[in-house]
Amino acid sequence: MNRRRAATIWHLFAVAIITGCVVSKVDRTSDIPAPLRVPLTQTLMREVGATGVQIYECTPSKRDAGRFEWVFKAPEAVLRDRDGRVFGRHYAGPTWEAEDGSKVVGEVRARDDGPDASAIPWLLLSATSTSGQGALSPTESIQRLHTSGGRAPAGGCDERVVGKDVRVPYKADYYFYAARR
Repeated sequence: MNRRRAATIWHLFAVAIITGCVVSKVDRTSDIPAPLRVPLTQTLMREVGATGVQIYECTPSKRDAGRFEWVFKAPEAVLRDRDGRVFGRHYAGPTWEAEDGSKVVGEVRARDDGPDASAIPWLLLSATSTSGQGALSPTESIQRLHTSGGRAPAGGCDERVVGKDVRVPYKADYYFYAARR
């Protein structure tokens, strides 16, 4: 094979690799609704999968006397990296805590019902505080995407169960973003 032909083949191979990377990046984020996208000044630093429960409490309705409703209380989930190793946990706050002790507390900025009507909504959250030195310390934004399950039950909340909790299984992907450097 002559040098010119070899160079052309390597050039085409490089273009295919670069194009594949660009396409996979676009494909990964193409299902994110515009209100849930992070600012361009931030970059993805970590993604984890969550498996756990959304906890709801049966309470009297604030909008309609004599009625009762399930009210969200807190999440409880184990966070795992893409290799299945435990990364940390997710709990009330909402708080995400890594195994290295670093934590981030978030506040909802935007929500979208997502494609699955039986699942909890997709969210964009802003970090309101961080603590510890570690994986989650630089977090500025968090996305909750690709949810399944976790919605409050449609019924079963009445005066007989006021104050009782129900734990609804859910899964989600969480994406943590930091400032671009």
